[in-house]
Amino acid sequence: MQKKYYYPENLQAESLFARYWNWKDLLVIISLLVLGLLLFIFFHIWILFVVLFVYAFASAKFYDNYSISKLARLYIRFLITDILIFKWRR
Repeated sequence: MQKKYYYPENLQAESLFARYWNWKDLLVIISLLVLGLLLFIFFHIWILFVVLFVYAFASAKFYDNYSISKLARLYIRFLITDILIFKWRR
């Protein structure tokens, strides 16, 4: 008797977490969560949860694989450091 294996159509699909965060960001988020829980339980310091929320929101990829922090960097770079060339027509 031969076994049959059924595979999905798209074997290159990304996982659910990889859709929003890469592994480096997930590692930072999980470590901030653990450290925040320890600080909150022992010292009642909750400010690290705010840092965690801001980092998780800023590093999440929303549109076309761009995160909020990457879009902010591109925007600041465009406004401040890039050379803007204006050409006028006569």
